[in-house]
Amino acid sequence: MVETLAQARRGGALTCALVNTPGSPLAHAADLVLPLHAGEERAVAATKSYLAALTLGAQLLCAWRPDEGLSAALNRLPEALALVLEGEERAAQAAGRLTGDQTTLVLGRGLHAGVAAEAALKLQETAGVGALAFSTAEFAHGPARLAEPGTPALFFQGRDATAPFTADSLETLRGYGAQVTLIGDDVAAQRADLPTPPTGHALTDPAVSALAAQLLIAHAALRRGENPDAPPRLAKVTRTR
Repeated sequence: MVETLAQARRGGALTCALVNTPGSPLAHAADLVLPLHAGEERAVAATKSYLAALTLGAQLLCAWRPDEGLSAALNRLPEALALVLEGEERAAQAAGRLTGDQTTLVLGRGLHAGVAAEAALKLQETAGVGALAFSTAEFAHGPARLAEPGTPALFFQGRDATAPFTADSLETLRGYGAQVTLIGDDVAAQRADLPTPPTGHALTDPAVSALAAQLLIAHAALRRGENPDAPPRLAKVTRTR
């Protein structure tokens, strides 16, 4: 990441780094630095930094192109995140569906496709659960073959323009017999296992969904006898060569 940013800067690009440590090598490589202020990350999984980056990205966009709706949603976001934390008991109960040895399918669409990819990574990283992330737009083109009766699936249902399409995908997935854990909005007669409060904007809702997934996955790890803060064979700093 540092070298990529440095090359962009040498090429004349204006570079900006979102960092949790202002004095980090990545910060030194950038023209502009935006601190995340997430506090010390003591666990291997950088969950706080991830949520802060999602939020800061939305704040940066709102500063570039002021939008009253996004600004109001950013102001509501802390309350929405607090409500998710209050529902941790529901996350603990739902976590039992993700503790088996079967590969878990993790599905979302639009901005929630990125949240699904992060959730799959955290399932692998902290709970030792095999997980594959897909956009629901791509799932029918081959990966649907993986959805056998009883297959665990973590599904993100947003409140944006993708909502009717993901709702159809959810119905199809249930028709395959998959054991679905639903995060986000209620779908028709299907109530979400982990309902998330709306923030009022499609750019801030994913942060709320991500926090709900983090709670769920942390409890899945604990149920499997894992320490989600210190998974085996992983270190806080990973050097890629």
